[in-house]
Amino acid sequence: MREKINEFKYILFHPEDGFYSMHIFKTGSVFISLVVALLWFFAELFTQQYTSFRYNNYNKTNINIIYIFIATFIFAILFSVSNWAICTLFDGEGSFSEILIVTGYSLFPYVSSRFIAIIMSYFLTINESTFVNFVTIIGLLYTVVLLCIGLIQIHDYSFTKMILSVFSTVIGVLLIVVLIFLLMTLFGQLFSFISSIFKEVAMHDYIGM
Repeated sequence: MREKINEFKYILFHPEDGFYSMHIFKTGSVFISLVVALLWFFAELFTQQYTSFRYNNYNKTNINIIYIFIATFIFAILFSVSNWAICTLFDGEGSFSEILIVTGYSLFPYVSSRFIAIIMSYFLTINESTFVNFVTIIGLLYTVVLLCIGLIQIHDYSFTKMILSVFSTVIGVLLIVVLIFLLMTLFGQLFSFISSIFKEVAMHDYIGM
């Protein structure tokens, strides 16, 4: 595990060489990637719950944990699934596990910036909000850079092809979400239909007695 952590730290500061080496030698850690994705969930949850009142515009009594979990951890998984499906159309070389690793590793700067912003919110006044926003923006930009470099390295893409694949991946995520919603609605209606049949049969047997 120590080797995995050291590789993770190396990739954060040397993404081009790190992701390329990870792809060639099939290293990297899905576990670390999932941990980072889970930390993203906690970062967003804590941002809404524990950010100083000077910066917190969220209603703490109306926080939807399930929605936050879907918008963070589940989104990271769906992004990886969608990119894996899309890469088959764009001749990508990366496997699903490599895509998941790249996604998770790339999230780390942004996740870190969210935790740092929470701490800063207790020490800086509202007039100094620029510094808090700056930290978050830097973390987001660093995450985008890592993700782009990682996808280029594992799929052997050009920059243009990578941008196209990411755009297609986002569309794919939306389609997956719509499909899941439709399936849930369909199964819900099917369950209601079957339940109504059982109720009618039970009522009929009761009246017959």
